Amino acid sequence: MVEVYDFKGNPMTSNMTMPFFSDYLGKYTVKGIPPGSYKVHFTPRMPSSASGQWYRNKMGFAAADTVAVTAPGDTANVTAVLGDGPDIHVTPPAKDFGTVTVNTSSVRSFTIVSDGTSDLTLGTIAITGSNTANFSLKNDLCSGKTLPPSTIYSSTSCSFQVQFSPQSVGVKNASISIPSNDPDTQTTVISLTGYGDPGPTAVLCVTMSGTGGGSVHTDPPGISCTSGKCCAPFDLGDQVTMMAKPDVYSIFGGWSGTGAGTCAGHTGDCSLTVNGASDLTATFNLMSPVRIFSATPAYYTKLQNAYDAAQEGATIQAMAHDFTETLDFNHSGKVRLTGGYDGSYTTNAGKTVVHGTLIIRQGTVTVENLLIE
Repeated sequence: MVEVYDFKGNPMTSNMTMPFFSDYLGKYTVKGIPPGSYKVHFTPRMPSSASGQWYRNKMGFAAADTVAVTAPGDTANVTAVLGDGPDIHVTPPAKDFGTVTVNTSSVRSFTIVSDGTSDLTLGTIAITGSNTANFSLKNDLCSGKTLPPSTIYSSTSCSFQVQFSPQSVGVKNASISIPSNDPDTQTTVISLTGYGDPGPTAVLCVTMSGTGGGSVHTDPPGISCTSGKCCAPFDLGDQVTMMAKPDVYSIFGGWSGTGAGTCAGHTGDCSLTVNGASDLTATFNLMSPVRIFSATPAYYTKLQNAYDAAQEGATIQAMAHDFTETLDFNHSGKVRLTGGYDGSYTTNAGKTVVHGTLIIRQGTVTVENLLIE
């Protein structure tokens, strides 16, 4: 079957009926074509395994060679040899990577075979779809390559690989896009799928202990605990940061327990490696409301006890707390008593209240933020 189009792509229907069919010898005659430039398309009779083509074995209107018609002579030698043309065959036609542990990889190979009767030209292979970050091309020996037709004696092919590296738990989908000059399938699409598995895990537990209160959190998230015992699974080999925050008037006493590892004995945030089941204890103790300030403070529950233990020139610090007691100060030296401190003894914007009496028998006591009621 022969079809004739003008340079704008319009079919030539004036004074004729299209399409035109060749005779049994393959010769055709189109009459009534006015002088001008045209493009000719050839299509095999159906059924046929051959593919159509534009004049001079071109695959599209834009690429087709122009046929110039002049009156009144004939335009001869506008011929076509119809064959299968380029044909792409990809194996496997789809790929399920199965289950792969998160942050590990699995690689699979793909083969492209030139099964047509003319050269197969490949474009740039790409990964497309919703989860492209989990798939990547490896060892691509096909992009931009031209493969001659295979023969009965040998197959002409190239290969590439795709690596599946799940970045999180769950089903991951994507596609391989393979452009080519195959007239039937200009872009071959290969479906990819796989499942990201969390892998082996271990349970990490924290038990809250002590006379005080506080909270424990982990990074990565999993445990957020304020009382009792809290547990969460973590991947084996994970580095987990344990973070302890004491409540007001409490101090964090440290980490202990089975699997505490490098955290054992620490009195602040620390990191441990999850090598198996771990059962940590986080101890929070109430902070004593009075202390004698020094590089290693001594803590007391009553103001009088702190005063009795104070040396010459000592500074006694008291929380913004109510005390019920009688204060009897009788040192011969100087002592400073500063009240109104917060639970961490950082600032003293509040007031310390004593319900009782204050007697200074001798010595000097400098008092700040202290109320006697």
